[in-house]
Amino acid sequence: MPDALLVIRPSVAQYKKMLKTTPIFLILIGVFAAMRGLGLLGLALLVVVYAAAIGLVLLYIHRARLVVTPDELVRIGLLGQRGWPRTEIATAVAAPMRASWVDSREFVNLFLLDGSGRKNLRLRTTHWADADLDRLVDVLGVPIDRADGVVSVKEFHARHPGVLPFIERRQGLTMLLAFAGMFGLAFVIAAVLD
Repeated sequence: MPDALLVIRPSVAQYKKMLKTTPIFLILIGVFAAMRGLGLLGLALLVVVYAAAIGLVLLYIHRARLVVTPDELVRIGLLGQRGWPRTEIATAVAAPMRASWVDSREFVNLFLLDGSGRKNLRLRTTHWADADLDRLVDVLGVPIDRADGVVSVKEFHARHPGVLPFIERRQGLTMLLAFAGMFGLAFVIAAVLD
């Protein structure tokens, strides 16, 4: 976009951190495959899935960006793009929050809200550099509400109702369903490969 005032890309350093934790999950799947006697076929499947996942992440990092023009903010992702007129972005909220109720790491969440307090866009420092998010708010020229310390999901929801999705407000239930789904998928894969 030739009239861009700012273009920011996802933080490669943050994605490298994420990729370092991925082998833990793959090892668990590999152990499960070995226990089921899948041997080399299971290992080959694991390598193919891992390579495909890394390929998608690298493609996303190459393609994704946020572009601010005089008239709009555009988020370009893996499969397309979405834009918001700058007049619809009334305020920004920066809130350090824990990754989840079982993961105590803290990440800043930047929410861009419209005049009614509804979420237009959410950006996390798990994917974007802190300095880039600060530059984004500066270029947008909107007021920012910064939390003083780490904010719980419950506190954030009380202050900004409707901004966080249901699955984030009910993290325990979400994790339980995710684990049940992963184990179910692992059993289906193991049954198919037997």
